[in-house]
Amino acid sequence: MADKIDHLLTDYFTGKLDVDIKMRKLELSYHSNDDENIGGGRMQNNVVRGTEITMQKLDDDYTLQRLTYIKEVIGMMFDTQTETVQKIIQERYGRKKSWLAVSMIVHIDERSARERRDEFKALIKSPLEAV
Repeated sequence: MADKIDHLLTDYFTGKLDVDIKMRKLELSYHSNDDENIGGGRMQNNVVRGTEITMQKLDDDYTLQRLTYIKEVIGMMFDTQTETVQKIIQERYGRKKSWLAVSMIVHIDERSARERRDEFKALIKSPLEAV
């Protein structure tokens, strides 16, 4: 049974998380439903402020911050792991291999592969619980 962290790892290693981040940036830069010109009249410095407003939206958006945080946490923790653990995680979540196939690729038994995966999930669990 897959939990939240399994889904996040799958999204990270299949590239879906990167796509979600890019899509959110596109949404924020192209969909401008906010009319900050409440008092009427003509908006001055529209060209200059357009870029500034877009950058402010990107900086203030909670969804974008959350997605970026998840990507950075998983990436940093993944980089600290041994090659064996990295291969287990990549094969399981990126290539969606069965545990038998993963164990044959890294030359350890299935139980050991699952234990190393569980250790990695425990490592990233506490930083990701804040999200």
